Amino acid sequence: MKVKKDIIKLIEELPQIKFEFENEDVLVINSIKSSYSIRIAFWEKEHTVFFEDWHWHFANEKEENQHMIETILDIIQNRTRLKEKIVNGKRKGSTLEFQDNNGEWESGLKTEMIKFNFWGRKKETKYEYKIIEF
Repeated sequence: MKVKKDIIKLIEELPQIKFEFENEDVLVINSIKSSYSIRIAFWEKEHTVFFEDWHWHFANEKEENQHMIETILDIIQNRTRLKEKIVNGKRKGSTLEFQDNNGEWESGLKTEMIKFNFWGRKKETKYEYKIIEF
């Protein structure tokens, strides 16, 4: 699979990480400086990137593969942060936010659990930010 080779070629040059294949279809990228890691599952129709409580599905096509590679590099190069949604004290979702060239944070890729609460108590929602030091 070409995208696997492209990712390996890029990350081999980065001294702050080490990587290994968990199995034939799962690549794990670990930070040497912190406890952070990225898992990438490669499948025929799509690939999934897992980071902390966040994950994202990328279609296995040229543009999406490039977007996936850029996202992985942004995480490794500390240009992202996680915005974690907490509802009634429980983590319910994460958004990977990206820093632009002016240092401003832009909302990015959101993973969220959906649960309808028709008759339940009022939801108390707060957000916590986790700066990434990969």
